[in-house]
Amino acid sequence: MNSYPYPGSIPLFRPKPRASGAFTLIELLVVIAIIAILAAMLLPALAAAKERSKRISCVNNLRQIGVGIFVYSSDNADIMPPLHWRPSNADYTYEMFRYAPQDVTPPTFTAGPYNLGSVWNSKAATDGRVYYCPSNSKNDGWSYNFYSVKSTWPCGVDLTAPNNNPDWVRAGYSYYPQSRNTATLRDLAMAAADVPQWPLYSDPGNNATLKTWVCVPFFKQSAVDQTKSMVVDVIYSSINSISHQGGGKPAGLNAAFGDGHVTWQSVRTVTDGFNANVWTAIAAGGQTGGDNYSYAMSCWRP
Repeated sequence: MNSYPYPGSIPLFRPKPRASGAFTLIELLVVIAIIAILAAMLLPALAAAKERSKRISCVNNLRQIGVGIFVYSSDNADIMPPLHWRPSNADYTYEMFRYAPQDVTPPTFTAGPYNLGSVWNSKAATDGRVYYCPSNSKNDGWSYNFYSVKSTWPCGVDLTAPNNNPDWVRAGYSYYPQSRNTATLRDLAMAAADVPQWPLYSDPGNNATLKTWVCVPFFKQSAVDQTKSMVVDVIYSSINSISHQGGGKPAGLNAAFGDGHVTWQSVRTVTDGFNANVWTAIAAGGQTGGDNYSYAMSCWRP
């Protein structure tokens, strides 16, 4: 049947049929725009999920470290791993040991092991990755990769790398069990506060080796305040450098307490511990930095 109005008529214009399955340029641009919008919506969620996974791994690390500390203590007449610390060097709490020559396994210790280095050396927790928060992705002195470039961890530091510390090994967590005894610290970014304090390494009754290592006198597990933190994510600079981030902003840290349990510390809720002025003072170092470090460590909530 002829579909045209007059028999034998021929249309002046016949639309060219479009190839099956083909996209026009406009349709393709619309699809690309939709994909871009969906990606922009999904990427933050994926990043948040990835950080949550790392946060869980961090909790597991701290639990293993806590168990390792208890094993070490039970094997050493209740004595805790030596605490390498003095207020003028708050970063000492991350050191594991010093050694020479470099890049030789096993290490020959020139100081220590102390802090978490004692746990590793006693074989209470041997996996080197346990001592580093997975959220700290930077290849710096507080990361596993920093010490496994030229050899196996912990003796693989690249001596040619900028800002390397070739004579010592640091963990990515701070070891700082807290005493049941307190002292009033006044030179704080916050108001004066009663903060747990150990005797100084220079205490006349201290062990000679501990004095040489700049470690406080030996203390027993029973002398540790279990309501205070024992091991936490690294604190060494401004609050913006914290390992756990959310949306490009500091989110918080994990803290293991004297009884071994681990609790998340949120920047939003633990406002005293995450006071920006306190962290600025810590980053500045010196006695003031150490006192503010002690204060911050006493603020984490069990």
